[in-house]
Amino acid sequence: MGDILATGPMKVPGRMPGGGPPDAVHVSIKNPTNKSFQIQLFAEVCDPNGPEATFPDAVFTVPSHTCLTRTFHFIGIVQPGDILRFFAVGDVDEDGGKLELSFVGQRLSDQMNEPTMFFRHADLIEVDDDNFDEDAAGAGAAGDAATSSIGHWGN
Repeated sequence: MGDILATGPMKVPGRMPGGGPPDAVHVSIKNPTNKSFQIQLFAEVCDPNGPEATFPDAVFTVPSHTCLTRTFHFIGIVQPGDILRFFAVGDVDEDGGKLELSFVGQRLSDQMNEPTMFFRHADLIEVDDDNFDEDAAGAGAAGDAATSSIGHWGN
C-alpha cells in the first residue's frame, strides 16, 4: 500500500497523575497538501507474558487541507505494563511531505494526556517493508482482527 512509519514501543503506565491508567491512544493526522492521501493504522499490543496481537483500522482517505483524529480504545485488551506500538501504512513519509501524524496516550474520563506515550511526527521511524507483513498484521494473534478491531478504533 505504501510507506510504513512506526512509533517506538510505549509501556502503558499503571497510574497517571490524578487517577488510573490511560485507556486510549489518539492519533492526530494532518494533510497540509493539495492532494488526498490514503492511510491505514495498526495497533500492536505486546503482553510481556503472551503473544503479540495486532488490531488494524480500516483504510481511509484524508482529504487535502484537513485534520482527522482516530482513537484506539484499549480498555479490556491492554493492561498496565503491556507494550503498545503503532504503525501507519500508506501515503506517509518521515519528512512530513504527505501526511503528518502524532500519537498520544490519554485517560478518557478527564482527557489527561500521558507524556510517556507521546510521539510527534519527527519521532516516528520508517520501517522496512520486509519487517512488516500487512497480511500477518491483519490476522494478528487476536483471531480475525478485522472483526476483533471493530469497536477498538474510532473517531
